[in-house]
Amino acid sequence: MIRVLWRKSIAILIVIMLSITGCSAEPQTEYRSSIKVFFDPQGFEYTYRDFFDAAFPNLDVEVVYTDNANYFSEPDPDAELMKAIEEKQPDLIILPFYLSLYKKLADDGQLVELSSRLSRNDGLTWDDIHPGVIEQLKQNEQGGIFGLAPLFETSLLYYNADLFDTYGVDPPQDGMSWEEILHLAIRFKTEAAGAEGIAGYHQMFAERPYDLITNIAGTEGIRPFDLKQKRMTIDTPQWRSVVHTVVEALRHGAFTTEVIEAETIDGVKYFGPEDQARADLFRQGKAAMTMDRYGSYTDVGFRAHAVVSPVNSSDRLRSDKAVRYFTIFAIRSGSEHVEQVWEVLKYMNGERVAQITALQPDVMVYYNISSHKAFPRYKKDPIADKIFNMLPVQTSYTDFSRLDKEFYDHYLPLFDREIGLAVSGELSVEQALANIQKEGQSLLEKYVK
Repeated sequence: MIRVLWRKSIAILIVIMLSITGCSAEPQTEYRSSIKVFFDPQGFEYTYRDFFDAAFPNLDVEVVYTDNANYFSEPDPDAELMKAIEEKQPDLIILPFYLSLYKKLADDGQLVELSSRLSRNDGLTWDDIHPGVIEQLKQNEQGGIFGLAPLFETSLLYYNADLFDTYGVDPPQDGMSWEEILHLAIRFKTEAAGAEGIAGYHQMFAERPYDLITNIAGTEGIRPFDLKQKRMTIDTPQWRSVVHTVVEALRHGAFTTEVIEAETIDGVKYFGPEDQARADLFRQGKAAMTMDRYGSYTDVGFRAHAVVSPVNSSDRLRSDKAVRYFTIFAIRSGSEHVEQVWEVLKYMNGERVAQITALQPDVMVYYNISSHKAFPRYKKDPIADKIFNMLPVQTSYTDFSRLDKEFYDHYLPLFDREIGLAVSGELSVEQALANIQKEGQSLLEKYVK
């Protein structure tokens, strides 16, 4: 596992909330009320306290959370958090960006379904929210809306316009597939570009072909295995197409991998600012293209332009990077303060927060795009409009908690070995994938719970 220690603040709203003073919403009631919020207490003080104090001065907030400080290292972290929610009985539940806990709580009937409220036209409706965010939030058994995501992150394909001009390569366009992007990258492997050490495409912290292959597979909406059926699904025409594309790019040197040494604690690699600087060939002007979050590369010494993230080859309006990380605000079923919490959700997901978000420098907040459709109008950035036209790739939900972490200790070396043999020409892509299919099946049967 890799974790990046960002140089910039990863707070979602701390800067935004400091801007609310003097322009906050009118208090919803004149009497004081109180709610319990389920979130990490330190994170709440850093991220949300100013918002609540400014926008809801008559609302007293008690922050509760799990008493297990090491819950994330437990075999089933979601179960630990669900246990704490049952014990603490919060009113507002703020969930981390991954969807597994949200889905489990929704399927278990622990969250208030919000569809009827979004249809009431009392300040926030379906039509106000990015449709891609709605699609993500409907990933539950009922296909309902059990929470709202005020902000989200998207990734873009950045390119060095100076390098494209220098080497006479047409720049990337919106709506390109990964195969088309890597074919562009191959064009940089000329003698002149090679002498300058220019990579056609580079991704920070991509240490092995597996990283790029799984990235592309995600965009194509395919997975190497079906955990529910305990079945490998990697030896298919779609997977062969993806792997052929990457193998060709590797053979031409259009995509390079590298291992950046970093501190490892309990099997997790932590990359600090110096590690990031070494790993970022695009910022150094040594790579023609890269992928990164919206708002990156505003301070480089060349013309850094961007187009939307690589799209699914069968649906050019969908990308798995279109709507990425976000935090979900949900109301616990059985709460006695549903109306007060709903007012919080309306404001957090409303136009005013969209306006304030758009006015903040992108480097100051991590999830830097409001899910409210007014965001592009206030941002006045042409690519923001395109972001709101993109949708996520449609894939079935997978509960990865069923997969023992030890699986990857065996699966990744297997994958690297076989793809390496395909790149060297010792195996065909078809043979490599057949071997991964066979040996991976044995691993699944051993490590899926």
